Amino acid sequence: MKRLKEIREKLGYSQDKIAVLLNKTQGGYSHIENGRVKLDEESIILLSNFFNVSTDYLLGLTDEKTPPKITKEAEMLKDITPEQMQTIKIILQIPSSEIGEIRGYAGAVLNRIKKPFEEV
Repeated sequence: MKRLKEIREKLGYSQDKIAVLLNKTQGGYSHIENGRVKLDEESIILLSNFFNVSTDYLLGLTDEKTPPKITKEAEMLKDITPEQMQTIKIILQIPSSEIGEIRGYAGAVLNRIKKPFEEV
């Protein structure tokens, strides 16, 4: 894993220091950096936390050091029901010139069932 060496050197750590962290010898850690030995999942997570980077970055799967933050909207979609998803698909087909009417109707329904209307 060539990223390990890059991150370690950038932060000023020796191979010995990281080897101790992983409970390995310096030589054993050198084999990891050079790709001769693969790390187990637990060690990858430990190193990503230690270096404060994502596991994907450490593994070379992305150039983003930290994962993108989950937006409020994305968080809301986490628990969406199939019926709600179908409704969203229908709404996405409505021309933007007609969305105001849909929002007005949705607001009225929310008021009727006594739930606060929140802008998304």
